[in-house]
Amino acid sequence: MNRNRKRCCWALAILVLSLLLLAVPVFAVGMSTLYHPPAVTVLTENAPRDLKLTIRISTENGIVPVELEKKTRVWEQQFRLFREGVFSIRAWYGNNRDLKDAELVLRSGGQEKTVPLTREITDQMNYNDILMLDYKNGTVSVGMPFWRGPLMLILRTVIAAALVLLIFRLRGYEGKRAVILVPIVALVCYGLLNMTTSSWLNTDPRSLVSYILYAMLAIFVQILGCVVLVDEDSADRRLTTCLLANLPAMAFNSLALFLLPQ
Repeated sequence: MNRNRKRCCWALAILVLSLLLLAVPVFAVGMSTLYHPPAVTVLTENAPRDLKLTIRISTENGIVPVELEKKTRVWEQQFRLFREGVFSIRAWYGNNRDLKDAELVLRSGGQEKTVPLTREITDQMNYNDILMLDYKNGTVSVGMPFWRGPLMLILRTVIAAALVLLIFRLRGYEGKRAVILVPIVALVCYGLLNMTTSSWLNTDPRSLVSYILYAMLAIFVQILGCVVLVDEDSADRRLTTCLLANLPAMAFNSLALFLLPQ
């Protein structure tokens, strides 16, 4: 019975890894010609859920309004201006000159207010810049808060490590050595893995190929660490438990790339 269970666990792990490997070339080919970085990305604070954002760009021929593409990630709303949205403007590159005298128009609940992009802001900008919009105060600043990236990295890493430890505990690993070493190994592996995606706010989706390879390496290192450092059970059972533990942890970590702010 135990042997059959081990075979099932191995088969499941191999199936998951195989699906990941099969997805790599398909994804890379499918996205190779579709990705263009945004000219401007606006992240919001204290914003209502129905917020819509339009940028009014000043040109020689008048004002051109362009609605920004919206994406909601749990508590954060993200708006992006792509080059495709301003095809009507000739010789437009999204730099500080192109955005001179531009305005952000905020629409929510049937109300509208305008936030100008002052020269103080646009002089700091260049192509593919990030702006922080505080809806409540009606202010815009260039760049993200220094704590945002590290905070999200820690959040993803801690949850993944907690899932690994949970599976170990459910599998009967309650010794002090396992309780201490298992999360430490998971924190190190998932921490390093998440560092590779810490700046993925506007990344090329083809970078997922590298992420999958790094993820496989992280799982391998965890298996090696658990088998060597944890001596509470047989090596075969530790191996199986580590594989099982990484299924929900890696699933969460991967989904976090698309569901949580980066």
